[in-house]
Amino acid sequence: SCGADNNDLVIKSYSTSVGIKPSFMIIDNLFLNGNTGLHSWHQVENDFWPGTNYARTEYEGTDLYYGVGASYKIKSFNVEIEYLEHDMYYDAKSYNASLKYLF
Repeated sequence: SCGADNNDLVIKSYSTSVGIKPSFMIIDNLFLNGNTGLHSWHQVENDFWPGTNYARTEYEGTDLYYGVGASYKIKSFNVEIEYLEHDMYYDAKSYNASLKYLF
């Protein structure tokens, strides 16, 4: 977004991950889970100034991601919420909710 100096900063992030997600039953149909693994990431930072060219900086690496969540199974459905953190140059945090149909 543009600041007082009319500078516009755009950051794009890309990540591919592999990990494990063990679940533990707390009570009937209620589960807690942990989430951890590795993710390979690439981020691009574009810094624009009006009337000029822009500066482009790239960062990349392989780091850990981790998180916690909970799910509840209702017949053939699974309702889940989770929180994840991905360590990168510009760290990413996400809150996810899902409704799954189990075949």
